[in-house]
Amino acid sequence: MMTRKSRSLQTYAAIIGLALVPATAFSATDGTLGNDSTGTVDIEVIKPAQARITGMTDMAIPSWVIGDGDQALFTNVCIYSTSGDYTVTATGSGATNAFTLTDGVSTGSLHVVPYSVTWNDAGAGAIGTGGTALTTNTPDDFENASVVSATCATGSPAGPNARINIGLTEANLVQLASGTFTGTLTVLVKPSRGCFAALLLSLSFSAAANADQVQISNLSDVSIPLWVTGDPDIVQDVFVCVYRENDSGTSRAYSIQATGDGPAFALRDGAYTLPYSIQWNDGGESNPGGGSTANMVNNVTLSNRNNARNDQDLPASSADCNGGSSPTARIRFTITATDMDAAPDGTYTGTLTLLLSLI
Repeated sequence: MMTRKSRSLQTYAAIIGLALVPATAFSATDGTLGNDSTGTVDIEVIKPAQARITGMTDMAIPSWVIGDGDQALFTNVCIYSTSGDYTVTATGSGATNAFTLTDGVSTGSLHVVPYSVTWNDAGAGAIGTGGTALTTNTPDDFENASVVSATCATGSPAGPNARINIGLTEANLVQLASGTFTGTLTVLVKPSRGCFAALLLSLSFSAAANADQVQISNLSDVSIPLWVTGDPDIVQDVFVCVYRENDSGTSRAYSIQATGDGPAFALRDGAYTLPYSIQWNDGGESNPGGGSTANMVNNVTLSNRNNARNDQDLPASSADCNGGSSPTARIRFTITATDMDAAPDGTYTGTLTLLLSLI
């Protein structure tokens, strides 16, 4: 008579994201009227340290009979971490979180069978059967997580970058009564370092000297308190007042040049960079976000902007566009979700300088 025993092992995917948001004091500064006009505005984006595990599948041995020997099961998974490093804490569903399967009938070697858990973090394209033996409820440090895709859909190479190996010995299996043995393995993944990523962009504005005078005002600080994987692109607008005071005539014309810290618009944290883009709209007081839209190129002047407020507008003394109620232009900052996903957690900073010139 042949006795068959059926057992399955279920797995559980856990997603964790941690954020500590620092208290930040902002102090936007408007420019003053004169040959030179300089203002500053701070922009802050918080990206928390994050980790995610995906791709987990249930594992099962349809049947086991004496002579089948030791059994090995596995599931390949994707680990994403903003730092590239991560910790894994595995817990079983047995007594005191032990890695065991049970038929639910009773305790003892007839009704409970232990299994081993091994974590392989060799990375995409290299995962295998070896690895680090896990102890229940004990964190272990690993690396080779994806930093560019929360689902490992992109990368060089793309695909799963870790494997959970499960082992059951013949010596334990042969003692079991016939039945179906099940259990749940819970895996908690956390980033290894960092609590948040703060992106700080400090903008300064200056106007070139000319016989006429210019002023930029109504600058405001911008804070995006939290960005997590899965959020859309970061798009943030700052509406400003560009004012031109003429010795003669009623010109509203000006040009503007934007210059970042490097060969392109980018924030930096050590060796890491985070690109951003800038658009300028000069629709005038009636529609500051309208008019012509210009994608700014680093250190390249945009000429023939024609919608500054001038000293012929009423009230004539309102160089700040009526206390900011009627801005003339919009600066739009964009950081794509793809670039945010690819950026490790950290503090990214940069300075953008905009030079307004009378023409």
